[in-house]
Amino acid sequence: MKNNNLSDDNPLVSIIINCYNGENLINNAIKSILNQSYSNWEIIFWDNRSQDKSSKIFKSYNDKRFNYFCSNKHTNLYTARNLAFSKCNGEYITFLDVDDIWYNNKLQQQISILHKSEYDVCISNYDINDQVKKKIYKAFKNKKKTNHLTNDLLKEYFIGILTVMLKKNSLNKNNKIFNDQYHIIGDFDLIIKLSTNYKFYIINTSLAQYNLHLNNETNKNKLLKINEFKYWIKNNKLFYTKFKNFIYFTETILYEEIKYNFFYNKYHAAFIIFKRIKNIKLKIKILLKFIILWIKRSKII
Repeated sequence: MKNNNLSDDNPLVSIIINCYNGENLINNAIKSILNQSYSNWEIIFWDNRSQDKSSKIFKSYNDKRFNYFCSNKHTNLYTARNLAFSKCNGEYITFLDVDDIWYNNKLQQQISILHKSEYDVCISNYDINDQVKKKIYKAFKNKKKTNHLTNDLLKEYFIGILTVMLKKNSLNKNNKIFNDQYHIIGDFDLIIKLSTNYKFYIINTSLAQYNLHLNNETNKNKLLKINEFKYWIKNNKLFYTKFKNFIYFTETILYEEIKYNFFYNKYHAAFIIFKRIKNIKLKIKILLKFIILWIKRSKII
């Protein structure tokens, strides 16, 4: 479909919503889009063969900016994201999953920064609504603008896909922007790659809310997430070893693997991985954490 709404001062923003059985959450996400102070947007709603009332709910909105697409078959998340991207008409691309929401000025603030500027990607802080611990907190402390974001992200990956806005012309032209081998870390892979070539603008104010619950993919598939990161490290080390924090990043993934093994009482496996860590500060941090966990477990027993 050809875009007839694009203008120099009021560019069209494509909002990708990937959905699989989101009937209980979809209304809040859509309401947060309808409440945006910036109005020149389109929703690309990609239904990944939902078995609930998601499609019926989305189609109930009478708005010409709403575009519904249904996958021919159920796919992993990043295949679905790529398929949704191929339908986008906007000059700018954004993402909102059905279980998250945006604050009213999210699009307006990012457009005012990106449009006709040297920056290719704009991200913001966001609030994490931890529904397990019943508390809300910011995703990160204030970040300074830097031209070396890749190295910073390898030390602390703080970007949430729900806050990302990027210029479409900065992306792969073959309609496949995500590596669809991944099910969990495709966002990370894309952002790290973009950070090596493009300039990022960071807004330290929270412009969105990420709802953390037990049904989040990262919570349900912790071992898969660890294995995908290990695969990513193996396949990218030749390029990323030039960044000083790459080794630190590889060791933090080992740390996550240790935690996973410790949780399932695989102490020998955890110890073998622990011996591979060379960073002394990280080793001390791990020891202190697991001594505390061991004491807590002993008291319970």
